Amino acid sequence: MEIFEVRGERERYRDLLLFADPSWEMVMRYLPHGFMLAAREGDAVLGEIVTVPVAGGWEIKNLAVAEPFHRRGIGGALVRAAIARLPDGAAVWVGTGDFPSSVGFYESCGFKRSHVVKNFFTDHYPEPIYEGDCQLVDMLYLTQVKGERAAEGYETGIAGCRIRFAGIGDLPLILDFIKKLAEYEGMLGEVVATEDLLREWIFEKQKAEVLIAEKDGAPAGFALFFHNFSTFLGRAGLYLEDLFVLPALRGAGIGKALLARLAALAVERGCGRVEWWCLDWNKPSIGFYRSLGAQAMDDWTVYRLTGDAMRALADTADG
Repeated sequence: MEIFEVRGERERYRDLLLFADPSWEMVMRYLPHGFMLAAREGDAVLGEIVTVPVAGGWEIKNLAVAEPFHRRGIGGALVRAAIARLPDGAAVWVGTGDFPSSVGFYESCGFKRSHVVKNFFTDHYPEPIYEGDCQLVDMLYLTQVKGERAAEGYETGIAGCRIRFAGIGDLPLILDFIKKLAEYEGMLGEVVATEDLLREWIFEKQKAEVLIAEKDGAPAGFALFFHNFSTFLGRAGLYLEDLFVLPALRGAGIGKALLARLAALAVERGCGRVEWWCLDWNKPSIGFYRSLGAQAMDDWTVYRLTGDAMRALADTADG
């Protein structure tokens, strides 16, 4: 058996793709992205896997093995081959129906249960989807991190300090850090975020990522970021929304370590730049950022559309 990368004309594997995902419209949303591997013996195509980048890592979007070749370990081989292409420390997700056969397969590949997206199949597919006699309703996500070192966290060069990606169990901590940062900035009254909202947007919709810094095993700070895009560079970038270190631990290099890890992720992902905003009265932070080589974009002004103004403009969209 040979596993190879499909570099063009992925649509020619339509039958296999639809075996795993019965909606061609859904398939075409992810098929052009990421990479696709296929397995073959001679002229026979045995199976395929599509893996795409998502916020926080990678997701296996489609995995199928042709029926005559089931129970030969081909699915597991495809999963291992896909993960082998990813860098150490990459988080990998896969979504499936919550059935013993499929969940057991992915657990045998090293995945662990992460979270459930309620009504995913009924909300996203026009026709009911069945596995055996059972209709698929909720999507169960499983996850793993490639490489033992990444699962334990990234070393920082600071004694007792490591940095790791946040998991869904960190929701209370993330919200607490957000509120502490808002309090420092004098904006605590503007925080309306809840754990449920953060769960939805960070871990279910995967629109942002969070790094947690720990000192001697205890939370020390965090960085929340997401991808943006530069048309001039023709590349994605990383936008840092929040950076916070507990006051008692400032001056120890933890903030720099978080930014260094963010820069390393940007380089690893081929991003063109890392950007963030800073309040103009926050002189200590401005000096800190400049010491790292960051440049202030003094010629630019930030505009924001929100609340009633955003809704009023939206109301004019259809003329």
